[in-house]
Formats: sequence, structure tokens, C-alpha cells
Amino acid sequence: MTDFGKKFPIHLLTPTVLKENSWFTDLLRRWHPAGDAVNSPLDNGKGLLVRDRVRNRGEFQHLRVAFRENYMNFYCGGQSIAKVNLGRDGLQAKIHVKYVYGFQGTGQKYVTLMSKGFPELSTGRPIPYGGLQEWISNANSKIGHEKRFVDLVVAHNSDVIDLEMGLPAISELPGKKRAPRMDLVALEPHEGWWRVVLWEVKRVGDGRARCEGNELPEVVDQLKQYTRWLMHGDNESLVAEAYQENCRLLVGLHEIASGIGPNIEELGAGIRAVAANDAPPLLVDMDPRLLVVYDKNDKSFIEKRHLDKLRDKAGLHVKIVKSLSEVALRGQL
Repeated sequence: MTDFGKKFPIHLLTPTVLKENSWFTDLLRRWHPAGDAVNSPLDNGKGLLVRDRVRNRGEFQHLRVAFRENYMNFYCGGQSIAKVNLGRDGLQAKIHVKYVYGFQGTGQKYVTLMSKGFPELSTGRPIPYGGLQEWISNANSKIGHEKRFVDLVVAHNSDVIDLEMGLPAISELPGKKRAPRMDLVALEPHEGWWRVVLWEVKRVGDGRARCEGNELPEVVDQLKQYTRWLMHGDNESLVAEAYQENCRLLVGLHEIASGIGPNIEELGAGIRAVAANDAPPLLVDMDPRLLVVYDKNDKSFIEKRHLDKLRDKAGLHVKIVKSLSEVALRGQL
């Protein structure tokens, strides 16, 4: 990745393009914007801990969407189910072979889906598109506990605007050939407006978030890398501009999706406010935050002072989530 941007030619998704690509309208029918469960009871009065919800192995049928540089990514429980772009060859999606062909799909290749269909595994001849359900089921078999928790957070926070945010490498980060990735990006009110906040998610038993003696864990350096990147050059402005455009793209896509499935949930208030034509520039929180999920009954994280060291010694903003009532990103830490 050499640039950080959020772009997609939404205006080219005309009625004709949509009619010719039923697979894309199927993706939009399954799209649930962030906050789709905000008005739903978190535990149905049963006092469920978050680990009980995370361990639920029921299949995800809904999708989340994230914009990248000239393509959009549809996620099923944190698994990238389709990378959609619109170029000279028309609207197309890249889908992993393991989802399209199941156990017969091997390696790390992608299948191209277009209006005429996708290639048959053995012959390469075009197969007409026949629905997403089998691919969704195949993706579900790959979803782990952490990704299930991330989707739960998205469901209960209407101003989450990105998943798996990747940043370009800079010279101050030697040896980092791959772009580091942050699990969640959200908006929050700040000083009368909205600002971008980055969140890294770790399970409570993850050694990368636990201190050994006086040594700080790996996640501390990970978050500091993001701060260094944000402070480098004009990257802060770059992120603010990109995510303002990201919000406008979400509004544009939502308008199209509303014409296909009128019962789609509304976008978050922050997203709609930031997307307005007369909206001021976004603010950016330069210190990424850590979200620790209790996906198992583990008292040692607090008793052995891992939390205190992360907060007091490393100076991190850490939010602990044990119960479903604590899943909102804003509010009590």
C-alpha cells in the first residue's frame, strides 16, 4: 500500500449495472450497516457474558462493508467475502477460492465474479451466478472468536466506519513491509464535532496484550506504530480527508441499497453528519485504543495487574468488555 484513500465510483452503479449484476444486489441485500442491533436487547434479560455470545457458533448471514482505494470489501464475520471494483471490464468481485469451491479450493487464489458468472474449477468455463448462500456458509467455517466479537461491537456501535484499516509503511518504521492493520475505526463526538478513533481488539488470553514482569506487551509497540504514522508528514490530514470521503461513500451506497431493500437500517448520526456537503473537516485521535474482550473466564488479566500496567505504565486507553452491556465503545472504560 503506497497511498491511504477511500474511493469508489458510486455514481457509476447505475440501474443498468445493478440489473446486469444480480450478485452485487445480493451483497447489498445482506449488508447491515454498523449499529443494526443498537435497539435490540443485548442479553434478552438473561445476563449473558460476552464470551457466551462470542462462542455462539450460529452462522452469520449478514455482511459489513468497508471502502478501500478504488474498491469496497464485503465482510462476513470478519472474513473478506468479496472485493468489489468497477473498471474497464465492468463491475466485478474477487472471492477467495475456499469460499467459492469449498474444500476443493486450495491455495490463496481468488475467483473473479462478473455479470456472466465465474469460472468452473475444472474447466474454467463460465458458470452462471446462482446465489451467495454456499459461499457465506463456507466463510462461516473460518470465523474465529475474535472476529465474532468484532462483529458484535459493530452491531452495537452505529458510527463504526471501517474494519481492518491498513496503513502504508513509512521510513520511520523500518522492516515493516506489510501495512499494519487496525481492527476497528469509529467516530465519536469531540469538542462539538466528530473525530476518528482507532481501536485494536485483543482477546483476554492473548499474550500480545499481557505483560511479562516489567516488560510491556507487543500490543503497546503496535499502537505506538500507528501514532508515529499519524504524526508523520501530513498523514493526520490524509486520514481525516479519507474518512470524510468514506462517510460520503457509505451514504451513497446506502441510498442505492435502500432502493433494493427498503428495510435496511439507518446509518449512524455521525456518519450522516460528517458526510454533509457543508460539514467541517474531521478531527483525528492520535492515540489508538485497545479493546480487551473476555471470551473466557479469566481473572488473571486484572489480578496480575496486566490492565494496570497497560493503563498506568504504557499510558494506553484500554476498554474491558466482560458483559454485553459494556460493548458500546463510548462511555465507561
